[in-house]
Amino acid sequence: MRSDIISKAINTTFNEDEFWVLLIKCSKAKAGPFDGNCLTCARAIIHAVGSGSLVRIISDLNDGQAEHYGAMVSGVIYDFDGPAKTPIEWVERFRISEQVYDRECLFAHGLGRNDMEDDHEAVESISNLLLKSLV
Repeated sequence: MRSDIISKAINTTFNEDEFWVLLIKCSKAKAGPFDGNCLTCARAIIHAVGSGSLVRIISDLNDGQAEHYGAMVSGVIYDFDGPAKTPIEWVERFRISEQVYDRECLFAHGLGRNDMEDDHEAVESISNLLLKSLV
């Protein structure tokens, strides 16, 4: 699937009220895509697209604990902040957006020590929202 189509679907979904209601009011974490529900959102992107793998940002201060999750699809990393063509670009964007200057952030593949809420129902619901925009 083309990255511009995926990016447009993510942007469209991000701007829908239903997305925020699902995350903030209905999900287990009751959080947004950058403050506790990033794993759910990354899994939803992978589920909607039909392929991809989890990637994460970890830091040297928290013993490898994930700070943020994304979805890598055909070499492009997606989260609800949009696409990043390289791990370096994705990590830097995260550092700037979240103002993380007190620790080193590193890129890693896969699910880490799962300290973030994993909500299969929310994954399915968000995936369905994304699917509506992937046409």
